[in-house]
Amino acid sequence: MIAYQVKQVALHPVSKSGPQPATQAISLSGFAADDQKAIQDFFASHLKHIWDAGEARTVSSAQFDGKSDIQKYYDDLNPHPANFFAHSCGMADLLNKASKGTNASDGVLMVLWLTVDGDERNFLTLMKMEPARADRIALTSKGKQLLSLAVRHIDAALPEPGDKVLKWAITPHPNRPSYNVKFRDEELALYFMKFLGCAPRLSERKQIEKIVEMLPKYTLQYHPSATSAVPAVLDELDEALLITPDLVINKLKQTKKYRNFDEKKFRDQLAQEQIGDLAVSVNAWKATKIQYRLPSGIVIKGPRSVMENQVEVIDRGDEVEFQIRSPKNFEKSYVS
Repeated sequence: MIAYQVKQVALHPVSKSGPQPATQAISLSGFAADDQKAIQDFFASHLKHIWDAGEARTVSSAQFDGKSDIQKYYDDLNPHPANFFAHSCGMADLLNKASKGTNASDGVLMVLWLTVDGDERNFLTLMKMEPARADRIALTSKGKQLLSLAVRHIDAALPEPGDKVLKWAITPHPNRPSYNVKFRDEELALYFMKFLGCAPRLSERKQIEKIVEMLPKYTLQYHPSATSAVPAVLDELDEALLITPDLVINKLKQTKKYRNFDEKKFRDQLAQEQIGDLAVSVNAWKATKIQYRLPSGIVIKGPRSVMENQVEVIDRGDEVEFQIRSPKNFEKSYVS
């Protein structure tokens, strides 16, 4: 079990209407021992959720764009942790400015500076939370036999992991050292990426289009004798929950047909196609369809794997010819 130790914490109200920075840092040492443990346990539950979160539509990895203020704050905090609170105020101001003119909801920016047992790195964690009224039911007693219920009202309860924590980010990436940031954005808002100083990843559909188009071209250019292996490689990608560059590369190597395969060249090609950080869920991959819409109004559409194996587009100079292979027991109908 991972042991987290939060060294410093700051909470700042954030609102697109303007900055409302906190006036002082929160001193954890000022709490009683039992309360300190409860607070650290609360932080640990959120951090475990962040560490364990798998990449999906709303959880992703990213690189800083080279101009990120968040990266500059992190780099300065490593040698100068005393600057934590001042930098946290700057982060809150950045988030306020980035969300101005958007539909961003008001909330609280929680900034954590922490370490993890067994890891030499320091981590900076940012969580945008929406405190809300909460009621807790407690058991009370009067004497030995009289039991009753009591309601404890909390006007601004901080959410539990995953509950109204719509956005979070951590740097460096705790699971993938090749990336600067791991983040979650339930709303997929561009302003949060702007705040982090990260380039947004292409949508899953666009990533699928890119890899499906790129792989045959790359193979034809650098490994023409392996072109027949491309459909099988694409079909086998749905064996994993998440399709990544590492998975594609492993599948290419497993075919034994990509002789003298240059992994760096392939990764460079992925980066050139804007999918160097490829991350596609298996559900999105399986659901992908290919569609051809002809000038005549004819539409040819079907699941990607079927279309790639049974539909061939032949170049005839000024026109193309579509050849579709199918068993003879096809159905014909008239539709409106």
